[in-house]
Amino acid sequence: MTKSQTSRVCPICDNMVQQVFDFLRRYQHDLVSNPVARELHAQRGGFCAFHSRQYEFLASPQGVCEGYSAFLQSVGERLLAIAAEAVTVDEVVCVMEKSPTARPACSVCEVVSKAEEEALSAALAQMAAAMTKDTTPLFCIAHLTALVSRLTDLDIVRRLLERHGDEFKRVAEDMRQYVAKRDSLQRHLLTIDEQEAYLRGLMLLKGHRRLAASPESH
Repeated sequence: MTKSQTSRVCPICDNMVQQVFDFLRRYQHDLVSNPVARELHAQRGGFCAFHSRQYEFLASPQGVCEGYSAFLQSVGERLLAIAAEAVTVDEVVCVMEKSPTARPACSVCEVVSKAEEEALSAALAQMAAAMTKDTTPLFCIAHLTALVSRLTDLDIVRRLLERHGDEFKRVAEDMRQYVAKRDSLQRHLLTIDEQEAYLRGLMLLKGHRRLAASPESH
């Protein structure tokens, strides 16, 4: 990611992504090296589907195998026990739906929620009346809404909305210029802002792409 892209990332999303990365980096080491951590992970049902994929991308194949083999073993044994004890299909469904594996107490989701709350609180503390529109950070629309809902100073709210309204329009124009120059074979005239317009637009509308599919994001 370029410097210009980094400066335009929603700071609340950015904090959440960094917290998740740091947590998963430590956690994957614990899963490999600590039997107690593996047992607790299994008892909680592992991660949710989205954060399991994030873990997969961060950990090595060997790390996933070392951290998850005992977990899969216990799930397999539990399924065999359910099969042996089953009387009706409804009973099986009820037992399986209550399983931690079906509804994991995902520890990464907890990190995301805490990181978001901390970042929102920090952003609110920085929303001083002395800040100008140009020095006001840019947030994704979800976190802009969350901030506005916690503010009581109408002047600050107006400044936030004006800052973001101008940026949305600016990005829209950069997008139009990008399309026009590409269509007219004037790619060599594209500015950095125009080349990055699609990233900036999606960030403003949907937040950081590493959080977009998370069940706890926004």
